[in-house]
Amino acid sequence: MRHYTPGEYRPKWKNYRLTDLPITPDPKFKPISGARESLARIKTALQSTSRVIHAGTPDHSGQYLVNNLIHEGGWDGPVERLLTHSLHPADLASPTLVPNESFKRLAEAETCRIHADWLIGINLSRMLTLMANQDTPLPAGRVMTVLMELMRLLSRDKPQKVCTCTKPALLDTAHLQAACLHLGGTSPEKTILAAQSLYESGIISYPFTDQNTVNADLWERHRQQPVPEDLPVSGKNLQSGIMLLQTGYGRRLKPDEETVLRCIMNQESRAWHLPPKAASCQESSLADLYLAMAHAGDWAKSPDLAHQKDVQIGTARARPSPLERIFEAGYAERHSLTLTDKGLKALGMVPESAKDPGTFMLWDTAIASVASGTLSSHQFMQRIHGYVADLMDALQRSKKAC
Repeated sequence: MRHYTPGEYRPKWKNYRLTDLPITPDPKFKPISGARESLARIKTALQSTSRVIHAGTPDHSGQYLVNNLIHEGGWDGPVERLLTHSLHPADLASPTLVPNESFKRLAEAETCRIHADWLIGINLSRMLTLMANQDTPLPAGRVMTVLMELMRLLSRDKPQKVCTCTKPALLDTAHLQAACLHLGGTSPEKTILAAQSLYESGIISYPFTDQNTVNADLWERHRQQPVPEDLPVSGKNLQSGIMLLQTGYGRRLKPDEETVLRCIMNQESRAWHLPPKAASCQESSLADLYLAMAHAGDWAKSPDLAHQKDVQIGTARARPSPLERIFEAGYAERHSLTLTDKGLKALGMVPESAKDPGTFMLWDTAIASVASGTLSSHQFMQRIHGYVADLMDALQRSKKAC
């Protein structure tokens, strides 16, 4: 599934015009062109079945994607949810099935996140392009612009070198990627691929997460003892930290997989209050950036947000994408991660609220409120529409002041 383009909403929105801004349609999605045959097969299968099990990944994205497929396939009967925190044979032998309706709000929250990113990105990019009188679009976005601000702050305030998460908790994806960079220079993209392979082999639990908590069921099944009292437990949260499930792998591991496993095992040593294996800690500006993304509160301009340690910038699997857009736009040097003159100029045009990590945190908290049911998706959309309108007004005022 993909988001509608501006021109698919309204033909006149194909062109960049100041009078059209802000563009604030309701979210609409359609199948990507290459998936039409697969979707047709899913529709045929749904028409001939009497039972549907949602086996998507255990996160907001997985909930959203498979819910959409089921909806597009025309199924309107009950759906069961298979919680795929682990693909270990012992866990698949006795799967946990619950009503899919229980996770409806997670899919709504993911729709809100995707549409908020689209609205802010489309409007901010078009306004900046028009302000700069450019023929080619200037890329911008809710995540991308905040990442550029983090790069600027990190180049100014060089952080103390940290190898990984030092507290007794499990790793989340960002900390795993930083640890692999420090330990073996393994890129975030290669870490994702290696972690996916280890997950599919049943060696580790689901690795794409912004949580460092423990899934108590998995822990007790594979450790055969209760979770230690000082380890945070995931509770009803669909996501949890990355956990080693078995030490007998049954196949030869690739070098990147070995690096990922070593980082996970070192962190679990901390969970057991054991000294981790000694390891060299390589300098890595990219690891520093990933750790900064994992601790957004440390960079928020408002001191009131500094205590919020559970908000991360970007989604676990997709963080490399906006970073690559920054490099492709010529906004930053790939090796040093320092902003170029072009990047500094583009960032300087953006209102403070759009580049402040604190603003990202507030929107992420609102998305979490949709997931928990304390804020409706309609209320969220009203807020994001208002914010985009205010953003466009601020940019127009700054243009007139110049």
